[in-house]
Amino acid sequence: MRIAVWTAVDYYQAMFEAEQEADDPGSPYLLIQRQFENPDDDLCYVATHDENYIGHFVLRRVEFTLRGLSIEFDRPNDNLLSVPSQWHLQISTRRRGS
Repeated sequence: MRIAVWTAVDYYQAMFEAEQEADDPGSPYLLIQRQFENPDDDLCYVATHDENYIGHFVLRRVEFTLRGLSIEFDRPNDNLLSVPSQWHLQISTRRRGS
């Protein structure tokens, strides 16, 4: 997995890419952006190769472990995204309250 991080004043971005397939336009990736210029805005911009996970979202939980990265979105469906450290983007659906 390749990871790149950028910062500019109140703007932060992290990009995670599958290393072995980085030249393939359909290769798995995850992009997270957050700006802190407007403190009342709790939204992060997220983009992946899966169109269900492109847009501005409130992130309920972000967890980094030795096994990878997990992100829980504040929405009722398609709200859990997992990126294993070996990288093959796996997206699972978990309904709130499950």
